[in-house]
Amino acid sequence: MDKKVFDQRRIIKTAKWAVRIAFAALMALIIGALPVYINNEMKDIRKMKRELAAMKKLNSRLFADLEESAVKLDSLKTKAGLERIIREKGFAPKDALVYQFE
Repeated sequence: MDKKVFDQRRIIKTAKWAVRIAFAALMALIIGALPVYINNEMKDIRKMKRELAAMKKLNSRLFADLEESAVKLDSLKTKAGLERIIREKGFAPKDALVYQFE
């Protein structure tokens, strides 16, 4: 009987140590993989920051173009602005008279 109890205790101790070793190996794997995961995340963050900067630059350029187009559109409503656009596009020479019919 004593030998049976001793064997059971030994099996339980062995199982506990096996679980502890498996847990330690799992934790070592997780801790070892963290730098790789964090490095990949940092690369993604840097890439996204570069994309954001490029988008902001494009946005500001497009906004400036939009403002310029709005100014040109407003200038078409005046006679002087219309003459300027006609001359810029080459529809009339610089010294020619431009008539506007309404």
